[in-house]
Amino acid sequence: MRTLLPRGARVRLAAGDELYAYDGRRFDPARDTGPAPACRIEVTSPDGVREDVFLHVLTACDAGDAVAVATLERRGDEVAVAVGGATIRFDATRVGGSIELEGRRTTLTGAIDAPYLR
Repeated sequence: MRTLLPRGARVRLAAGDELYAYDGRRFDPARDTGPAPACRIEVTSPDGVREDVFLHVLTACDAGDAVAVATLERRGDEVAVAVGGATIRFDATRVGGSIELEGRRTTLTGAIDAPYLR
């Protein structure tokens, strides 16, 4: 995993008594879902603002292969991430964008269908 935004983000592992605590409150699981994880990753803005744009890139490869390095280009709210042979473009202020792979560009959806939020 690589965090590309916000630049200079603080990354830390929360474990033990901090595992289910955040911002002075506890968020213990409502039900038993099996063994608890050993830790969780907490990523925060470097300047402590309450709202920011976060971008994490997860890559996978076969054992022994080099992990593709993701690069970021940002101009205002326009963001482009290149990883492997793919380039993903989006506007940080709204849903949607495009992905370009092998010379083909596909438009990403401009809406989130979340019936569980209705």
